[in-house]
Amino acid sequence: PRTLSGELRTSPNPGALRSALRYVVSLGLLARNGFLLHAAGLVESGRGYALFGPSGAGKSTAASLSEGRASVLGDELCALVRSPSGWEVHGTPFHGSLESSGRQMGAPLAAAALLEQSERAEAAPLGRREALLHLYPQVFRPSRSPEITGRWLFLLDALVRERHCLRLRFRRDPEFWACLKERAA
Repeated sequence: PRTLSGELRTSPNPGALRSALRYVVSLGLLARNGFLLHAAGLVESGRGYALFGPSGAGKSTAASLSEGRASVLGDELCALVRSPSGWEVHGTPFHGSLESSGRQMGAPLAAAALLEQSERAEAAPLGRREALLHLYPQVFRPSRSPEITGRWLFLLDALVRERHCLRLRFRRDPEFWACLKERAA
């Protein structure tokens, strides 16, 4: 990551190549104050949103409900980067079931929201501790070294201190956008 160069040797299995690329991208982002987050990345009116959660939380569903309203950066892994001007969310080539995702663009991050499927749409603030407890498992962490883990924790702590972290309950309806935008304002 320090030299931005290297050699990659992998089997011809496409899964092995994807895993190796995620590893390289993850460490490269860390060198630039960023990380890969298991999240749907969306941009609406120039503001970025990272909707995160475990598999089955609704990242691909939220992304597909947003098509036509927002630019979908990704529905599987997005890059969050802490730049001198603040946090940004960026698309990556790593997508889940929504093949139209993976736009190579970014935007200032307005909020990171923990997704939960529900009968109604609502957004509420997440406390710092709760946000960290839910965010950390969703960071793609290919290394378990104490130095690298400490760096990820430092960045996550900065994220929850500097940006809105929300719990976003939603149903299969784009009405969640009104709640999300209101709380991220």
